[in-house]
Amino acid sequence: MRVGPAKFSKPQWEFISCKARFKLWRASRRQGKTNAAEFDHIKYSLENKGTTSWYVAQDLALCTEMNIPLFNEMVPQKLISKYDKQARRFNLINDSKFYFKTANSSDSLRGRKVHRLTCEEPTYWQNGSDIYHNILRPQLADTMGGCAILFTPPTQKAPKGSEWVRRLELSYLDEIKNGNPDYAVFHNTIWDSPYISDTEKKNLEAMTDPATWACEYLATYNDQQGQVYWEYEPLTHKRIIDTTEPIITRIRGIDWGIADNTACVWAVLLPGNRVYFEDEYVDNNKDVPSHATQIKSKTQFKPQYTILDSACWARDASLSSVAKRFAAEGINCVAGTKDLDGSISDMKQMFSNGNIIIHPQCIKLLQAITDWQHGLHEPDVLAAARYAVDALIRTGKLLPPIKRVIQKSPIDIFVEQEGLIKRMEKMNHRLSYMNKNIGGGASLKIY
Repeated sequence: MRVGPAKFSKPQWEFISCKARFKLWRASRRQGKTNAAEFDHIKYSLENKGTTSWYVAQDLALCTEMNIPLFNEMVPQKLISKYDKQARRFNLINDSKFYFKTANSSDSLRGRKVHRLTCEEPTYWQNGSDIYHNILRPQLADTMGGCAILFTPPTQKAPKGSEWVRRLELSYLDEIKNGNPDYAVFHNTIWDSPYISDTEKKNLEAMTDPATWACEYLATYNDQQGQVYWEYEPLTHKRIIDTTEPIITRIRGIDWGIADNTACVWAVLLPGNRVYFEDEYVDNNKDVPSHATQIKSKTQFKPQYTILDSACWARDASLSSVAKRFAAEGINCVAGTKDLDGSISDMKQMFSNGNIIIHPQCIKLLQAITDWQHGLHEPDVLAAARYAVDALIRTGKLLPPIKRVIQKSPIDIFVEQEGLIKRMEKMNHRLSYMNKNIGGGASLKIY
């Protein structure tokens, strides 16, 4: 008895045939992700008696208008013993249960054992990170269940916080690099889709704006949308350091505001090119002496120096400056960076490398990192932290962050090696010819 479509495309079959426990598929529109993932999940339920499966969609409309009708198309009625419309549950003749769930009701996703899970378009789930990490993923632990995640990178319409899927993909790639067979990542663009003609693909490319084309059709992430510091991962960046950690130096970063916030952060440079933010101060509608008093009272250890927003050296109507007024209160400052893009890039790489640690008591800094979206004003406490990191780099105490090496598959490495061998053979042939016919110089071979 046949289940599912008569045929699948090559990308679909690659996803379906993969036996990894955790599979992530980042692909363009019109790639057939839903068909392949639902068939893969149905196949598991029919082959494993008495299991419980959850297919979690973005919302109820997608469940009722697409996923459930597709299930009925794929599965012959003889294999279905019962359908509960209210619970959106199919009982199969082998005692397996297949549920269609929605991500907009987190309470309905708690407290059950699940053997197999599929998450569709989780970048569009509200509170998606919390739903996946704190509700869904733990339910696979006692059953050692598997999970498939399929999505197209979001455009401007995606909810705040959708970057957790990008971080999840990076963690999968790390597992794959370490040789863990439980993880697999797939990436397919519109050019891989057999459902659209090449002529139409070229027409779409010509008529679509670059940002939409990159996300919707090339399935690439857009670094100029969503959370600025999407690389921030609370599980690795938020903690209290061991009291035995040696301290290299302590500094402060300050961002001044009048009606807006004035913020100060206390930064510690640790061995291993790490920066630890141990405390924060944020307040507004106060003059310089009031802020200075609070900052000095919170300073437990004397910092080597304090960095202040460079704009604070401009004179105001009183022919003074904020920097001079801080100095009058006993807080001498040096000017912070004017290179916004460069210092943000350094911060992003520091987060990516895991070189920034934040004390849990720095609540406003932690919230600012999560909340700051492209196109919005940079939170003052985040600017203060950026000044501190940049100053440590400029003074040579903190090494400039180095980008991670691009992850390469065994196929990529093999192709590179083949190309290198051919180039070496070509160079050796040329050197041999020159030595034989031109003369002069010792013979040379490249290995």
